[in-house]
Formats: sequence, C-alpha cells, structure tokens
Amino acid sequence: MGSTSLLPYLQYLKHLRGRPEVVAALDSVDAVQESSYLDFLQSPLQPLADNLDFSTYEVFERDPIKYASYGSAIEMALRDGLEQMKKGKDNVSYEILENGAVGVVIFVLGAGRGPLVSQALSAVGKVNASPPTSCPLVKIIPTVLAVEKNPSAVLFLNSLVRHAPGWEETVRVVPCDMRTASRHPSLAGMRPADMIVSELLGSFGDNELSPECLDGAQRSGLLSPSAVSIPKSYTSYLAPVSSPRLHAEAKAQAYSPSCGTDGPGGAPAGVQRAMETSYVVRCHASAQTHIERECFRFVHPAPHASPKQNEKDNEEKISGCNDRFARVLFRPSDAIAAMSCGCGYGPCDNRLAISGRGDGSASPSITPPRVVTIHGFLGTFDAMLYRSSVDPSRSVSISIAPHSFSVGMFSWFPLYFPLISPLCVPIREHSIAASVWRKSDKTSVWYEWEAEIVSLPSVNRGGGCVQDTMMACSPIHNTNGRSSKIRL
Repeated sequence: MGSTSLLPYLQYLKHLRGRPEVVAALDSVDAVQESSYLDFLQSPLQPLADNLDFSTYEVFERDPIKYASYGSAIEMALRDGLEQMKKGKDNVSYEILENGAVGVVIFVLGAGRGPLVSQALSAVGKVNASPPTSCPLVKIIPTVLAVEKNPSAVLFLNSLVRHAPGWEETVRVVPCDMRTASRHPSLAGMRPADMIVSELLGSFGDNELSPECLDGAQRSGLLSPSAVSIPKSYTSYLAPVSSPRLHAEAKAQAYSPSCGTDGPGGAPAGVQRAMETSYVVRCHASAQTHIERECFRFVHPAPHASPKQNEKDNEEKISGCNDRFARVLFRPSDAIAAMSCGCGYGPCDNRLAISGRGDGSASPSITPPRVVTIHGFLGTFDAMLYRSSVDPSRSVSISIAPHSFSVGMFSWFPLYFPLISPLCVPIREHSIAASVWRKSDKTSVWYEWEAEIVSLPSVNRGGGCVQDTMMACSPIHNTNGRSSKIRL
C-alpha cells in the first residue's frame, strides 16, 4: 500500500479487529470450527431416501442447544399430561398400571443413534424425581420405541439397549420406515403412542420431508387420539439476499457432475440445473436485504392425516395435502428493519435493530442503499417444540430465523434459493414479491420459486387505490422439479 492515503483506514481496521468483543466473536472455538463452511454450498440431506453415515450423526449430536431444548419440551409435556390426568381430562390417554404408576408410550421417530431417546429417558427421570405438586406420589413407567430405518443406526441402537444404563428394560428398537411402523411385527399389541418425538426438520423447516414422514406415521394408526407431537409446529421463512459470492458459487456448480456418484468424469450439471437447485450454506459474504417473512407452516398431529378404514381411498384423498403456495411481499420498511440481520445467519444485532419489526422507524444516521442487487433468497425456520396446555405462556422453541435465532445452535444453516439472473431493486421505492410453491407427486417433493419487482400501490385523484405494478420479474425456477427434487 506504500505511502498512499489509505494507510490510516487499514490501521483503523486492524484496531477494530483487535478489540476484545471482535476477537471473542471471530476467534472463538465455534467460529474456527465453522470457518471451512463459510459460503460453501452443500446439497441438502435426504434422510428419507438415503441412510446417513456416522460422521453426519456425530456432527449433529454435538449440538447442545437443540437436544437440551428437546429434553425441556418432553419434560414439560409429561408434567402437563400428569396434571391433566389428575384433573380427569379426556385429552390424556396415559395408562394407569396395577401398582398405581402411570404408563407412557413414547415413539422416537427417526431415532438415529439415540440422542432423543436419551433425552426422553432423562426427562422421565426428572419428572419422577420432582413430580408435579398435584400428583406428588405418581411415578412414570415409560415405554420408548426407537423407530429407525438405517441399518447401521439400528445396530448402534441395539448395542445401546444391551449396554447403556436404563435402556434394556425401557427401550425397544423398531427397524422400519416410520410411515409403515404400525404394521411391524414387534409392535403387535402395542398401545398407540402418547407422545411422538422427531428431529426431521431441515433448513427450510419442511425440506427434509418432516410433514410426509409424520403424517404417514399418523395415518398408519401409530398415534393415540390425544397424542402429543414434539415438534408441535414449524414455520418456514424467506428473505432476499444480496451476495455475488453465493451467486458465483451456485453458477460454478454447473461444472460439477449432475450425479454425485458419477465422480469427476460424470456429465456436468449445466447452468440451468445448478441455478434451479437449493443449497444449504453458512452464508458469510452476504447481506440479508429485508427482514424475513413467513412462508409455510405445518402442525402435528395434522387434522388431515387421521387413519382411514380404506387405505386406497385414503391415499387418493391425501395426495398433495402438504403442497403449499406462498406469495411473500417485502416492502421498503422491511429493508430498513433488516439492517440488523447482517449476513442472514445468526441473531439480529440489537445495536442496529430498529424498535419493532418492520415498523419503518430507524436511526437518522442509518439508511439503506437506494439500489440493491438481489441474488436469491434465504430460507430459514423456527419450530415450536411444545407449548404447555396447562399454562400457554410456557413453551419451548428453536429457530435459525434471525429474529428469533437460538444462539449456540449449529445443526442447521439457511437454504439458499438462487436466481438465474439477479434483480436490481430500488428498495426505497419498490417492493419485492417472492412466489414459492411446494409441490409433490408419488415419488418426490420439490420447490419452485420466482421473484418480482413491484411498485407500491398508489392513490388516484378519485381516492381509489391503484394496485401495485410489476416492473420486472424472474422466470419460475425448477418448474415441475426438472432440476432438483427431494425423493420420498
């Protein structure tokens, strides 16, 4: 840099980098571990179609926040069930055993290597050690069914049943697909589930087919009419992102083999397929330009997934019941509020946050740019694991959406939906409208998406409101799942 006038700026940047709060954030153990993932595009997992390897399980099992939250949700649900049973409520189906204890059947769907089973057993132990004041002498006797289709994980679970303390007399492994678990011989005569627990969520909430898996288990008759699902619901969010780096990385996927098993000599994917595929990414060199807005929401147990007598008629009626469409509008006020969202991953920075979300108020010294280039959208989610039926003010949630981010949780990164051609948006005067479809057929599920630049509605001389006008738009990406699908 020599003797140029830029040297003071470099010195000041070095000074900022050396501040204790910056060093604590950028040089922490977690930051160093995730450095290799920054802006690196990954194909989303397909755990329903593929069997995960042990290294993948190990990464997820190190997440302390996720499993602690699941444990708290299970404990809260058990306490609520005991209190409602004591009050004689009909919406609890716990079994009263001969010795006065309470039998609770817990199904862990997609048990993997057993972290949720351990959390369920730990929650039962905590409730038995400190029962609700309304029933201080009641003891829970759990029956935990670990449903898992991955043969390697089944072997691991069986070894835990033989050797882990408290497993042999409590846990039973069911090696099958959860959608057909009720027909498995080991469940013959088994009472339906009082509680189902699963960790089938993806970066966009439903992109690892949690709705299809849990609805399938419900249709098969696995659940009692009063069964509790953990998670209870999950909501996906969408936000525009400006990132030449992510766009370039997505376009570079055109030179990768279209089939991962083909190796380096495989036929290249091509630009269309590369830019019509969603990617999991720990975004870094990016800017979320507007606050995230709600896209899809799923609730379990689902009203449409109750068991039917005629299985063929049931399949015809439920076909496409989890398909969705959302048109999400991002207004200029959302751009002002989004300055606290940073790269789109992690909690909002309260030092830059505006009072309230999307109210348009801001510090006079902080204003968004006049024009931004939108390179795609970031998909995130939050999940309500459980809300107390006794005291609705008590709940347990997890989230990777910036407005409610679970600090310390690293199991999920956002899902990046690229745009083939970036859109230049004058965000102070125009809005962005994103349309997202979730579609399915008998073999797969896929997303389609497109973006529009729309003018703000105006009022004409007669006092009537003029509808917004589309100024520019992108093509619909991944039409009919031509480039990317999630296999059922």
